[in-house]
Amino acid sequence: MFALPLLDGDSEIVLTSKLNSKPYIDITLGVLKDFGCEISETDTGYHIKGNQRLKPFSGAVEGDYSQAAFFRVANSLGSELDIRGLNENSLQGDRRIMEICDKFDKSRAPFNIDGADIPDLVPILTVLACFCNGTSRISNVARLRYKESDRLSVTAECLNAIGGKVTVGEDYLDIEGVERLRGGEIDGHNDHRIPMSMSIAATMCEQPLIIRGAECVRKSFPDFFEVYRSLSGEVEEI
Repeated sequence: MFALPLLDGDSEIVLTSKLNSKPYIDITLGVLKDFGCEISETDTGYHIKGNQRLKPFSGAVEGDYSQAAFFRVANSLGSELDIRGLNENSLQGDRRIMEICDKFDKSRAPFNIDGADIPDLVPILTVLACFCNGTSRISNVARLRYKESDRLSVTAECLNAIGGKVTVGEDYLDIEGVERLRGGEIDGHNDHRIPMSMSIAATMCEQPLIIRGAECVRKSFPDFFEVYRSLSGEVEEI
């Protein structure tokens, strides 16, 4: 989408299967529009007119709801953090974390969520679901098996190892609520979102939580543990 507007002729992007994570495409289209580039959505995909030129634009990069999600869930589990810099009108699909947490805060009722467009939220939403009053389901997430890890199995494995009750289906996770987690030792599986999610789960553990391979957070949030410490989280490297 960034390259095709600069070509001499018009282009078409034709989808041959259902488009997952569409909000990421919407963000891209929004940024290109800010720079004066127009791309039209069609019944089968996208039409991109050629011979376009990007124009200077003055603006700010939005705060990232995907990363803020960890701390928003921490608030729902008892922390008191002031999260700033987020655009309430953002096109980011992960903005849904605010709505989901707001509902949790009112009743801790279990939820049934389609995760197709919010795959990055699934690990931390699974942590949140562990503390609902009932069984929650996160569905349409089979493709998470092909992330940095088999993210469905790894999320369940980590939480079950420390006292969670998570069942893995073909394209869903079922999460039965518990009062507390035990703590213990888990592996980050070289998947940056797993140690970050488990670090929030640790706030609900009765005993310390050891996360092996936690340095993989560097992929998307290099100073995660520095931020965690700055918020009074206790982290010790071993």
